[in-house]
Amino acid sequence: MFGYVTICKPTLAEADYDTFRAFYCGLCKQIGKYHQGARLGLSYDMTFLAILLSAVVGKQAKIKKKRCLLHPFAKRNMVCEDIVLSYAAKMSILLQYEKLLDDWKDEKKPYALSAFLFRRTVRSIQKEFPHQSAVISECLKDLSRAEKENLQDVDMVADRFAKILEALFVPDFIRDEQSRKILSWLGYNLGRWIYLLDAAEDLEKDIKRNSYNPFSAKIRESETDQPALYEQLDVTLTFCLANIAAAYDLLSVSDYDAILKNILFDGVRMRQDAILKQTEEKNGSV
Repeated sequence: MFGYVTICKPTLAEADYDTFRAFYCGLCKQIGKYHQGARLGLSYDMTFLAILLSAVVGKQAKIKKKRCLLHPFAKRNMVCEDIVLSYAAKMSILLQYEKLLDDWKDEKKPYALSAFLFRRTVRSIQKEFPHQSAVISECLKDLSRAEKENLQDVDMVADRFAKILEALFVPDFIRDEQSRKILSWLGYNLGRWIYLLDAAEDLEKDIKRNSYNPFSAKIRESETDQPALYEQLDVTLTFCLANIAAAYDLLSVSDYDAILKNILFDGVRMRQDAILKQTEEKNGSV
């Protein structure tokens, strides 16, 4: 479900792109420090979170050239470990673990057994971040129940996923109450946007496989066709993006502003159009 929050490379300056990649590689390296297998949970979304929180904290991250397990012959620029990068890495691991655990409980998917390989690491993270851990676990359980019951209440299921990002976007080291409220609202709307867009992208596939999708009833019962649904959904998602942009504008950000605006104003809109309007996506890869 993650991977929708990304850059729009054609409109991003080369120096800013290099900084984004340094955060991405640094986050991957940091996750590996806790457990190498958990690096599979690396996502652009958590990279964005690391950059955003670094900007809010107001401390520029240090970047150094380091070797990478996947690219051993040439050193790469990577953001060095700090409180923000460590937090983003731990949240990445926590999300991956809970999702794998959920997949095992619901469908007994063999790959989900990999969650037990880093269970000890997760227990340590759960003790360090009990609030985020509890929210992720509870919301994923609610989503699992909705799937089993084939619940078609789109607002309810989108809200449960949005609550996860709402919690993740407000770590304890952000002390300013106003910033916490803004980050909470930004995270909530971003989570809602991700869930709805993911459901839209998977709709046709889920209908063919008879898999759960909160939009499938509208199609099966012929209330609307898929293009019409996408047109309606575009309005809803654009409203989420407007809330995200408004929240971001309230934050006091100086560092990484160009990268964050590229993601929030260009990258996410590009992803939305690519899925709902079948436009060509040209974001490039890290």
